[in-house]
Amino acid sequence: MAFPLFYRASVVMFYLAMADEPQTDIMINAALRQGKTVCVPRLRREYGLMDAVRITGLDSLRPGRFGLSEPPPENEVVSPERIELVTVPGVVFDCQGGRIGFGAGYYDRFLAAASRAVRVGVCWSVQVADKPIEREPHDILMEYLLTEKSLKPCRP
Repeated sequence: MAFPLFYRASVVMFYLAMADEPQTDIMINAALRQGKTVCVPRLRREYGLMDAVRITGLDSLRPGRFGLSEPPPENEVVSPERIELVTVPGVVFDCQGGRIGFGAGYYDRFLAAASRAVRVGVCWSVQVADKPIEREPHDILMEYLLTEKSLKPCRP
């Protein structure tokens, strides 16, 4: 929470963690207490697309597709261009900012539109590969990696 880029950001987006992923609830609650606009993903009907949707608390979330929690349909959709910092889950990351997600491209498509956002990959330290992972032209690189041990800038 003391990360200067997080502290200065007024519009932030967090993923809603699955059981085996690093949990984001503490970060979400801290951002809400600081008066930030907090967004979380809501998957669209079209496969591979998601929106950033504003929440004012975790208690309004409900079960969504793929076993993920999501905000209700009446919550405000926030333009990706407004987001200043976004946390991104993944299966594997590398120190150059490469990421392998879950294969549907939701985050790559979304991040392409969120051009102002500082991209922070969040994972367990065992998910950081020793060697660069193979990338596709459409892959969006992370700028920082946050693990249970550290927050480090990625080196392209």
